[in-house]
Amino acid sequence: MDLIRKYDQFKEIKEEIDKFTSLLLSQKSLPNINELKSISKYIIFMKTFVNYTGESHYKNSLIFDILSVMNSLTKDSLRQFHYVFRSFIENYARAMLNLNDHDETGVNELFRRLKELIGEDEIASSILDYIIGEYGKSCMFVHSNSKSNMSIQLFYTDLINQDDFNTQTLSSVINKVLLILKKMTELTVHVYPSTVENAFYRKKQHLRYLIGDQTFQRLLHKVRM
Repeated sequence: MDLIRKYDQFKEIKEEIDKFTSLLLSQKSLPNINELKSISKYIIFMKTFVNYTGESHYKNSLIFDILSVMNSLTKDSLRQFHYVFRSFIENYARAMLNLNDHDETGVNELFRRLKELIGEDEIASSILDYIIGEYGKSCMFVHSNSKSNMSIQLFYTDLINQDDFNTQTLSSVINKVLLILKKMTELTVHVYPSTVENAFYRKKQHLRYLIGDQTFQRLLHKVRM
């Protein structure tokens, strides 16, 4: 009976995850199905958190961007993936700082303010360093012109070959998305533990299911401090 109740408790979430995963797979055959489902969990967490804290341009853009990131996996352009992935990280920073709709703070300043918000906590700082590092990698990919001295024909051919997703690249990129969502979730829990808890008022087990037991235990520890 306990197992049945536990399953029913997550029925709607599991159905949403399965529908989203099936939608992606209907567009393109993708590897790492379990990782895609884990990504879906983090997206649901992020959307719930954003909805609770109040909608804004940047918060809406955050959700739009992560869905665009997932959509880019069903296309052929690795460059397009990095373009929307970079935008997703920027809007995550803006959402974390609760910036108003008309704020035009530059990226370097965004990251500086995030570091101030986090303080000297080593774990949170290492998470933010990782996120900033991933942003830098995407910028390098988007703006790369190291082969621009090629002829137009060779450069275009190389560009097409570079942008084509293959199974190995897709697998790597899916893991990249999963890891950064995990890191972002951990950082959100660190900075706004009470807000996260309140966003899932009377749905603590849903929260545990979405973010994993380890991060959930960190949240409880932060709330009790």
